[in-house]
Amino acid sequence: MTRHSWFSVYNKSPFALAARIGLDAGDSDEIALRKRLAVALCAGTLPLTVLWSAIYLAAGVPIAAAIPGFYSVFTPINTAIFARTRNVGIYRFTQLLLIPILPWLVTISLGGFKQSSVVIIWAALCPIGSLLLDDLRRTLFWIAGFVGLLIVTAVLSLISRLPNCRRRSLRGSACSMLVWLSRSPSGFSITLSAGEIFSSSRSKCCCSTSCPRRFRTG
Repeated sequence: MTRHSWFSVYNKSPFALAARIGLDAGDSDEIALRKRLAVALCAGTLPLTVLWSAIYLAAGVPIAAAIPGFYSVFTPINTAIFARTRNVGIYRFTQLLLIPILPWLVTISLGGFKQSSVVIIWAALCPIGSLLLDDLRRTLFWIAGFVGLLIVTAVLSLISRLPNCRRRSLRGSACSMLVWLSRSPSGFSITLSAGEIFSSSRSKCCCSTSCPRRFRTG
């Protein structure tokens, strides 16, 4: 087979077609490269997300399986839209947004860091991908989002480990704080609300017989 024949075969291959998705004749070399990287990084992970979903489904956790399954359905549709609109900004943002959100949802659905085998660590691919596809300022935004998800997950995990009585006490304190915020900001209201928060947190627990002594509030 001649060199020209090899070149013709490559141009008709799926890899060559994928490399031309979203390209415009007026794109600079840098923009064209970023578009190719965006498609390669986002659509290229589809076999892994399908396998990920199948593993969770076989393990008997359909809710967790549906989350990477959503990515496997959404990404080809989004890539087809990108091929038509050629708007790399929207395509890049939506795909980068899914990368941290989906592992976080899997972590929450499975019950926390330990139960999910720290699957949220895959969310770190978002800022790493942003370094390749976007500027540094937006990458810092994705890094902050990733750290924020870790903090939220850690707080939720700690709350889930508290006994029911303690959680109810925390909810009562939060409700009292909301009441305070809805009232007048005068010093009297602040004092009154502080007393409400303190009294709610000291309210007697309805399950005191089953709670450890250090968690009893009554």
